[in-house]
Amino acid sequence: MTPVPIMMTIPNLDTAGSGKAMLNVLACIDRDRFTPIVCVSRPGGPFTDRLRDLDIELIVAPTTVAARPLTKLATTVGDAAGPLRGRAQLWHSYHYLDDYTEAMVARAAGARWCFTKKNMSWNRRSWFVRSSLAHGIAAQNHDQISLLHQVPGLSGRLRHIPRGVPIPETGRPETPAGERARIRSELAIPGNGPVVTCVANLVARKQQQDLIAAVGQLNERNAARGIPETVTLILAGREVEAGHTAMVRVEIEQRQMADQVVLLGEIRNVDDLLRTSDAFCLPTGPAGEGCPVALLEAMALGVPSVATNVPGSREVIDETSGWMVDHSRPDQLATALSEALGPDGGDRGEGGRQRVRAKFSIAQEAENHEAMWTGVLDRPELVTRVRRHARRGVASARFVTEHPLTCDEPAKALGRWAGFNLRQAVRPNPEWIDFVNGTRLEIERGRGGSVSNLYTHLADPEEMALLAHVLRSGHLFCDVGANVGAYTVLAAACGARVAAFEPGSDAREVLTRHVDTNGLSHLVQIHSEVVGAHQGVVRLTVGQDSLNHVATDADTSSPSTEVAMVTLDAAITQPVTAMKIDVEGFEAEVLDGASNHLASPALEVIVIELNRSGHRYGVDDAEVRQRLEQQGFSEVSYDPFSRTVGHPGPRRNGMHNTIWTRNADRLETLVQGAPPLEAGPWSL
Repeated sequence: MTPVPIMMTIPNLDTAGSGKAMLNVLACIDRDRFTPIVCVSRPGGPFTDRLRDLDIELIVAPTTVAARPLTKLATTVGDAAGPLRGRAQLWHSYHYLDDYTEAMVARAAGARWCFTKKNMSWNRRSWFVRSSLAHGIAAQNHDQISLLHQVPGLSGRLRHIPRGVPIPETGRPETPAGERARIRSELAIPGNGPVVTCVANLVARKQQQDLIAAVGQLNERNAARGIPETVTLILAGREVEAGHTAMVRVEIEQRQMADQVVLLGEIRNVDDLLRTSDAFCLPTGPAGEGCPVALLEAMALGVPSVATNVPGSREVIDETSGWMVDHSRPDQLATALSEALGPDGGDRGEGGRQRVRAKFSIAQEAENHEAMWTGVLDRPELVTRVRRHARRGVASARFVTEHPLTCDEPAKALGRWAGFNLRQAVRPNPEWIDFVNGTRLEIERGRGGSVSNLYTHLADPEEMALLAHVLRSGHLFCDVGANVGAYTVLAAACGARVAAFEPGSDAREVLTRHVDTNGLSHLVQIHSEVVGAHQGVVRLTVGQDSLNHVATDADTSSPSTEVAMVTLDAAITQPVTAMKIDVEGFEAEVLDGASNHLASPALEVIVIELNRSGHRYGVDDAEVRQRLEQQGFSEVSYDPFSRTVGHPGPRRNGMHNTIWTRNADRLETLVQGAPPLEAGPWSL
């Protein structure tokens, strides 16, 4: 296989941050798959020699043009693209500003275009244009992904790619006293007391003034306790914003800390500074970070580290690997630094080193880039995507017209489908619809868990009607993966008590609204945990509506959040009459944690979705079926019109629910005496 040429674009090779990060990635990529090229707008820089050592071609050419005047934009884009046409199949931009013309130049040169989103800013129209023109976006933290997921059309282009740093083979070495003295002398660090370091450019969002105040408070506390050593603060970084730099100097002067704070400026050998530091602190304000490399480098060396709880930083550090405090709180910083400089500092420093080794290596960053590039290169072009959307539209129309409750009135059903989608396209506001037995549901476009009830009166007529015919007042129904609560509302409307498990916060909010609006809160208990095979903590994807699932290592492009996990046996100790399990492939885990309920004779029926999504957890549908059969359950079908239980037949188009019971004859007897289920014009 011929390696694919990939061109990395960057303004210059002077910048220690972006240039170093880019070269670290290029040093680790698989040359059998990709041939890297680097294109800069300005030659020279300290990393040019390393590029030569890596045998990577360097091109000097402009890749951005002036966006104004618009009348000349097409010409200038074409002129810039000409010399670069055909050089690479994909460009990846390390330009961190909001320019969008490079995407145009790349497309004109016949290449697909990706970029790395370094910061959290998204307040200019140019960022929207830049992102919309990209084929792939490397987001450095999940807050960025959640932000970008709000922009229509971007979700499929996002991939979570945190920064990586070199990982020392051993723990933090003890710096010999003589070496420590030499480094302190070279860097003009006064005294022999503890050193707290912050490596960050002097810009307002880094809020170095909070760290100055914190060190001042720490030294005052130490003096009051009779501790003679003075803590010295080192601020290393370029003076980028003159106003902020002036404020930092005023802060130092007003607090009379000239002998306690050293403004070191930009340094090349950060490792030496970190090796002689006793603690590291990054006091970033609410604007947050992308993925803070300096914090990662300190942790990789085992330096006890403190950071603020802001985007980017909060994904790097946790309670076992450092200290996290609220932003803009010097008092909390002072307390955390006191602990970091104390006897527990070494243990958390080692915890930080292990965390970086496990999650933030350069090799992992390079693999994530390769995966994104492969996905972008394999993605079909516009015509293919249009055809795919058309096929989905046809499948939706077929579902609506072939549904058992609408097949006799397909025109009316299609009218509801078309009318709703048209209304949502013009004004995407939630709507309330009539559901079953006098209840109502809130629907909006993209909320698949409830919208189909508008088109068809009852989305899953066989399963929903069976549960309505089985459940009575006093029975308990477990809705595992309740989503927005259509099944929960249906069961409670029949008088049953419901334990609804929905870990997704957005869906759970709608579920709660459905329960409260329909006056069912006295019957429904809502749980926020994931249900699985054991108790613990897992990550759950967000922003995917009814397709949210327990995240795996393959879910790098999806935002996710930590949630608690419980077993059904531990969470629910009362007898359960019926349960529905729809957890996007996690069904086997749910069953493994519900052995007591599966063995209970009170359990009459299980509705469980089997759509081959268990493969993401290494489980296929046959294994789930085997688990149920081992517990004495058999798969059946249900006719809601005649209320008869039979052998399973072919599934309707697009349907993946299966029905299981221990005793089909008993189940058929049980449903005969149930009151009718009212759904639209139907009385089932």
